[in-house]
Amino acid sequence: MSKKLLLKFKSSRSLSENLWPTQKITLKQKGILSKLKIRGKRKLSPFGLKKQARRALFSLYGNFSSNQYKIIREEAGKLQGKIGNNFISLLEKRLDSTVFRMNICPTFRSAKQLILHQKILINNKIVNRPSYQVEPGDIISVSPRNPKFFQSLVKRISQLLKEHRICKTKSLHLEINYKTLQAIYLYPPQQLFHSYPLDLNLLTKE
Repeated sequence: MSKKLLLKFKSSRSLSENLWPTQKITLKQKGILSKLKIRGKRKLSPFGLKKQARRALFSLYGNFSSNQYKIIREEAGKLQGKIGNNFISLLEKRLDSTVFRMNICPTFRSAKQLILHQKILINNKIVNRPSYQVEPGDIISVSPRNPKFFQSLVKRISQLLKEHRICKTKSLHLEINYKTLQAIYLYPPQQLFHSYPLDLNLLTKE
C-alpha cells in the first residue's frame, strides 16, 4: 500500500470512521475501524472535544491552515443567521470543496492538486487557488487540454456510478454532468452530510 493511502487511513483511524466514502479500503482496515467503534470513545475534556472536532474538520477539508480557519470563523460571525451554518457555507464555497463535491477526486488533498496543477476551470478560465470563492451560477469544469487525463477521469467516475458509490454522496447544491465533467454551482449549502459528524458549536467557539 502506498504511503499516501496509509496517511489517509491514519486520519480515518484516529476518528474511527472512513472519511472518504468513495475510496475503497481493505478488509483489514474495515476490521480495524469496526473494532475501534465497538470499543467506544473515551470521555474527553471540553478542550479535548474541541481539539478532536478541529482534527476532524482539518482531515475532512484537506488540512487547510489554522490561519484560514480563523479567517473563515470570523467571516461566519459577521453574516446573518447561525454562525455554524455560515461557517459550513463559507467552507463549501471554496473551490477545493466544490471540486471534491463533484466526486471527481477521492480526497480534498487530490482536489487541491488538480487546482494547483491548473486542471480546473471556472467559467472557462483557469483558477489555481484552492481558496477561491465560488459564486452561484459559476460553471466549474475539468480542463480538456490533456485528453488522456480527461478520459481517465471520465472512466473512473463511470465505474463509481456503476458501483452506486457516487449517489450516496451527491451534493444537492451542484448540478453535475459526469460525461462532460462540468458542474453548475447553484447555491451555498448550509448543511451537508459528512462522513464524520462535525460539532459546529465546538468549531465556531473562540
